[in-house]
Amino acid sequence: MIKNLIFDFGKVLVDYDFEAFFRKHIPDTERCRAFTPILYNEHIQQLLDREANPFNEIMEEIIGLHPSFENEIRMFNEYYTEIVTKEIEGMRDLLTRLKKEGFKLYGLTNWCSKVYQTIEQFEIFKLLDGYIISSEEKVIKPEPEIYQKLFAKFNLQPEECVFADDKEENIIGGKQLGMKGIVFKNAKQYEEELRKIIAASVDDMAWKVLESEYLFQRPWLTAKREHVKLPTGAEIKDFYVLEYPDFCNVIAITKEGKFLMERQYRHAQHFTGYEIPAGCVETGEDPMEAAKRELYEETGYGGGEWTHFMTISPNAGACTNYSHTFLAIGVEPLSTQHLEESEDIKIVLMEPDEVIRMLKNDDFHQAMMAAPLWKYLAINKLL
Repeated sequence: MIKNLIFDFGKVLVDYDFEAFFRKHIPDTERCRAFTPILYNEHIQQLLDREANPFNEIMEEIIGLHPSFENEIRMFNEYYTEIVTKEIEGMRDLLTRLKKEGFKLYGLTNWCSKVYQTIEQFEIFKLLDGYIISSEEKVIKPEPEIYQKLFAKFNLQPEECVFADDKEENIIGGKQLGMKGIVFKNAKQYEEELRKIIAASVDDMAWKVLESEYLFQRPWLTAKREHVKLPTGAEIKDFYVLEYPDFCNVIAITKEGKFLMERQYRHAQHFTGYEIPAGCVETGEDPMEAAKRELYEETGYGGGEWTHFMTISPNAGACTNYSHTFLAIGVEPLSTQHLEESEDIKIVLMEPDEVIRMLKNDDFHQAMMAAPLWKYLAINKLL
C-alpha cells in the first residue's frame, strides 16, 4: 500500500529560470552569453548540490578561475533567491488534497544550502512532513545513499513510497532500491499516474518486492531481476522484468476510406507482414504526438481528426510498458517517407473488406495491432 509521496523541489514543486535571471542582471547580451555557462553547467551545479565545501568557498574558487566575471558571480550569490520564480501550477492544491487523504509528504532534492531561502519564500513547502537536501547530506541523486538516508531518517519502506522527479535518471535511482517513481511533467499528468499506482497498490493479489537489481540497461531494453513474495507466502527469488519504452500505433484511415498499412520485415520472428503504423514513445513525449510523428516519418501521411482509441499492455507478465493506439480519420499524404537507416517500409492502402479477411486469417501477426483493429471493426459493426 502506498503511504508516502516523495517530491523533488525544482521543476516539481517550484519553477526556476537561470537564463532569465542572468539576462535580467547582465544587460550586455554578449557578456551574458559568455557568463551563463560558467555557472549554469552540470559540473558546477553538482558541486553546489553536493557542497562538499561551503557555498561561499565554492563561489570564491569560481571567481579565482574566472576573475573577469567576479562582479557577476557575486551578483549570483547576492540575488540567488530570484532564480526561483513561482510554484508549479496546481501542485499546492494537489498536495493539500493528498495530505487530507492521509498521505505523508516528503521532499528529496539536489540543491545547495541556499535552498532554505527558497523554502521560506514559498508556502508549498509548509505542506511537507520533512525533507532530505543533498547539500546537507553531501550526496546527490541518483546516488543510492541519498535515497537510503531518506528511508532511514523518516523510517520509510521503499515499496510504500512514490517518488516524483523531473529527471528520469533520478527515478531510476529510486526504483533500483524498490521505490516506485513518476517522471514529472505537470500536476495533472502526475496525479493521473499516481492514482494508477495507488489503485494497483491496494490489490490484495499484488506481489511484494523484497529485492530488485538491474542486470543491464540499453536504450530499447532494460532487464532486472526481482525477489518477490506472493500473498500466499510463496517466494520467487529470480523473477525477471523487462522495461521497454511505451509503444504507440495508429489506425489511420484516408479521406477515401482506406486503411493505411505498412509492410515490413520483423527479424525476431523472421517474417514479413502487414501492420498499422507504429513506433516508440520517446522519453517525455506525449503518446499522441509520438503517433503523429511516427505516421509522418514512416508514411509521409498526416492531418485528419485524431482521438485516443485504447491503451493495452503488450505483455503484463514480464514487461512494464504500454501500447497506446490512436484513431486518425481523414489522413492524407503530406510528404514522402522519412525513414531511418534501419527501416524498410512499404506503404499499402487496404479496403475494409481486405482488412477483415486478413484478420480472420490471422495475417496480422502483431497482437498489439490486431487487437485495436478487431475493436475498431466491432465498434463500427463492420464484421
